[in-house]
Amino acid sequence: MCDYPECFESNIRKAKKVHKCCECKKDIIPGEKYEDFHGIWNGEANNYRSCIKCRNLRWGIQYIEDCDEMAFGQLYEYLESITSSYKKKVTDYWVAHYLYSAMDNN
Repeated sequence: MCDYPECFESNIRKAKKVHKCCECKKDIIPGEKYEDFHGIWNGEANNYRSCIKCRNLRWGIQYIEDCDEMAFGQLYEYLESITSSYKKKVTDYWVAHYLYSAMDNN
């Protein structure tokens, strides 16, 4: 969990250069879509980039949990902390979002 940003902007962009996903740490290569999130927390500006798979997984968990307080960079740590039955529900939700986002990439 984390503090809410004082202000923020979130955009889906197409990479022009290589970026690193803040969640899975994999490269976001040129041509791939990613989430670019800018915000100010406690007076300090930060920028986070997430690959579409991690962005959709984070949004799915936030929807299921009915919260939007998951800190960037802690997605997989959070997944490790939940039960296996809950992992199945989250995985099913992620697969649906992944398929939807795959259709949207065209």
